[in-house]
Amino acid sequence: MMLIAAMIAGATVPAPTLWQNTQVGMTYAEVKRAQPEAVEPAKPSTLNDGASCQLSLPKFEVNNDPYTVCFFFKNGALSQVMLTANGDPYESQFRGIVTALRVKYGPEVDLHQSSLGYEADWMTKQGVNVSVTYFNKLGNLLNINYQIRLAKEADRL
Repeated sequence: MMLIAAMIAGATVPAPTLWQNTQVGMTYAEVKRAQPEAVEPAKPSTLNDGASCQLSLPKFEVNNDPYTVCFFFKNGALSQVMLTANGDPYESQFRGIVTALRVKYGPEVDLHQSSLGYEADWMTKQGVNVSVTYFNKLGNLLNINYQIRLAKEADRL
């Protein structure tokens, strides 16, 4: 009985997979090993929470459309992966991404239209929030985000 308790106490829960083979909390070097094609972006962006894009895949295709993948780090740890459509995305592109994510994750937790466009959210079994945002009012923008934001908020309830 003591041996089982010691084994359980020593077991660690793996970090949630954000996107492909990257996990929450990975270091820059670990993401670079996992995604060897990743390069430092020419103009790194910073999110409102202070996370910055330190690695990117400038040419990545989803449903035959070009995207840039950005790996955001906060305090030295991977916190978010964002895929941004290159060029001028369109509404049917958003709908194609939503369909693909439904196949992968099941029905979305939320899908709504706002005055700026559309948004959809999924929650993976590992607690990763996957969200797709398409804005078509102030210029077209399509992002796919992988983060643990909603899971952290749900834990507070």
